[in-house]
Amino acid sequence: MCIWTDWGFWIAILALGVSGYIAFLSNRTAKMQAYSFVTDTLQKEDIRQARRTLFRLGEENKKFETWSQLETEEVEKACHTINTVCTLIEEKIIRKTFLKRSETQFKRIWNIVEPYVIERRKKENNPSLWQEFENFQKDK
Repeated sequence: MCIWTDWGFWIAILALGVSGYIAFLSNRTAKMQAYSFVTDTLQKEDIRQARRTLFRLGEENKKFETWSQLETEEVEKACHTINTVCTLIEEKIIRKTFLKRSETQFKRIWNIVEPYVIERRKKENNPSLWQEFENFQKDK
């Protein structure tokens, strides 16, 4: 075998290794960006306020039919945000264990909003509305 063929083989192997490592780093960077997005999003004051509104509605045992327009908007803001986070989990962009501390809070929120979500799905003929949020509750 000629020396140039030997060199070509090793250069090809090295190129494969480097490209694999670059792919690994890109994947890791994307996941870190997703973690950062989730953390930043869940800690935004308007999202925290929306969750506080939800918990208050739950504590008052207030039925969704009696929610004010502002309360409904807060509920929807929280549901949209949590559904986005749950979509990242479902797509395996972030691990469910990352949200271990939020899991109880998400389940508590779901118990409050479930009747509202069911009604919205019927009203809009959209059975998949906030489906990832619901799926998160079913996963053990």
